[in-house]
Amino acid sequence: SYSALPILSTFYPPHMLMSMVQSCLPLNQAWILHSWFSVIHFLFASIGAYLLFAGYGQLVAVFGAVTFAYMGYAVKQNAPIIYTLSWIPWVLLGAELHSPALMGLSLGMMTLAGYWPIGIYAWILSGFYWLSR
Repeated sequence: SYSALPILSTFYPPHMLMSMVQSCLPLNQAWILHSWFSVIHFLFASIGAYLLFAGYGQLVAVFGAVTFAYMGYAVKQNAPIIYTLSWIPWVLLGAELHSPALMGLSLGMMTLAGYWPIGIYAWILSGFYWLSR
């Protein structure tokens, strides 16, 4: 059963919406939509990383947005990895700002995204980062 594997982003709300739309499209168009959805997640991670590093100056923020969002491990064809890693800058930004809403939303979406080998460590490290700030 597809719903028995939460590591496939089964319960990630944007993925559920995209899957409903994809089921109405021909295969080629569904693949294009899937690819663009991954690109949007990379852009989302870049924005989060830029905001995270914005306090250190514009050059550092741009460098951080490029290197943090497009690191070698994040650029994969596996959607759960892309979804999970795109939320990490937002989790760290929530911890930096001490925003329970942003951090809670980000941790929840990252967990629903499904790649738990990174998500579990992000929960722990973001908690320590929250406490250190």
